[in-house]
Amino acid sequence: MTEHEINKLAEAIVTKMMAKQKEYDDLFLEDIKIMVDKDPNVDIVIDDGESRVKDKIKHLEENLARAIADQRFLDASSYQQQIKNLIDKYNL
Repeated sequence: MTEHEINKLAEAIVTKMMAKQKEYDDLFLEDIKIMVDKDPNVDIVIDDGESRVKDKIKHLEENLARAIADQRFLDASSYQQQIKNLIDKYNL
């Protein structure tokens, strides 16, 4: 088997795995919805990781504002770069 064929096979496997995972995720979310509909006292929070990244960005923005106010421009530049990297990495 050539490297090209191996890569093609690997892509096919990953595509199938992702599709199956989406099916499982959809079923899980449907089960959660049914559970919440049955009992209005149930609170469900699904953490997809994005909220943690947004919290990190907010924290960095606060640090950035303090650094600018204190005229620590090298620190401010560092915070700004970290914010940009997170936004770019997570497409926010």
